Amino acid sequence: MILTPTGLVSTKEKQLAAINKTLKSDVIDAVLETRGLSKLRGTYVDGFLPFIRADGRFHMSVMLDGTETGRPSGREPALMTLPRPDNPDAALIRGCIAPECAVEYGDRGATVIFPDFPDEPVDFLQADYSQIELRIAGMLAGDTRMRDIFASGVDYHMATAEMLAVRAGWVTQAQWDEWTEYARVHGHDEGFKDPRKPYRSKAKAVNFGLVYGKTAKSLAEDLACTEEEAQAVMDAIFGGLTDLSAWLLEQPRRARREGGVWTWWEGRKARWRPIPDARLDPNQRGTRSKLNEAARQSVNTPVQGSANEFCVASMAFSTLASVTPWERSARIRRPICSFGSFFAMRVRLSAARRPAPRTAPRRRRRPW
Repeated sequence: MILTPTGLVSTKEKQLAAINKTLKSDVIDAVLETRGLSKLRGTYVDGFLPFIRADGRFHMSVMLDGTETGRPSGREPALMTLPRPDNPDAALIRGCIAPECAVEYGDRGATVIFPDFPDEPVDFLQADYSQIELRIAGMLAGDTRMRDIFASGVDYHMATAEMLAVRAGWVTQAQWDEWTEYARVHGHDEGFKDPRKPYRSKAKAVNFGLVYGKTAKSLAEDLACTEEEAQAVMDAIFGGLTDLSAWLLEQPRRARREGGVWTWWEGRKARWRPIPDARLDPNQRGTRSKLNEAARQSVNTPVQGSANEFCVASMAFSTLASVTPWERSARIRRPICSFGSFFAMRVRLSAARRPAPRTAPRRRRRPW
């Protein structure tokens, strides 16, 4: 039980949830529910109302370099923070969806009937890079093991899960091979449960935690384990990815020597991010937390920033280089935004299927 500086029991959400696991109190349930509803109202009602435009709608402003790591960000309002449609909270904020737009969810995603094309469906097209940040980390580190895993086409998180489970001594290699064969034979059976899944979940948390610059302490919170156990998990991964481990250790030193780090694009330095705190005196009082944050930024920035370079360039290429001027004039494809490892577009399906006029020029691939 955590106490406040005045000696009272902490009522933070995380602490109340932990207490409620034991007490099963209706009062705590009501408090947590009220806080959740209050947060939704403050974020998506009171927080969004000032940004209604003259047409009565929200139009998010996208900043392509809105974060220090080089990732884009949205503001006024931050629509990318809206809950997913399958989230229970989404039903409480339906006011953020244009009332005349009919939304249908199917196997291919969301199909929306927009007011500017009342008789023709328009799809939201989302193109997502597969684990691009991990691929970039492997590229920057020159880790041959990571490259071999990605080149083989196998599930990266499952491959590192094997590495983790065997090196940590949780299972033997023979046991893991037996599970792999069992999953290959029965993977499509109804009710199949993969015994490797818990290890994959841990490996996935560690994989992304490493490239985000997380420490054993923060990773322990994600894995719901002790800091010592989290460190043992990290050591098991590092034991198999030695080049990545060396790169992660070198990045803070490089930031200290140079005063910052670079993102990468097409094999050369792209954008510079200064990290002045990397040069603080470690022996000076009160600098430890700043140095730890600088070390995290020295790893996070090259990975996330370089991933963003790929995503923004891909969105531009998909919009301009792969369609004819006729298609652009027909508004078949409209870029919406690029966030993290994906970009989104609006695609006018009926026009996209319709053959182009004979006067339309041939498609030509353009350089970046």
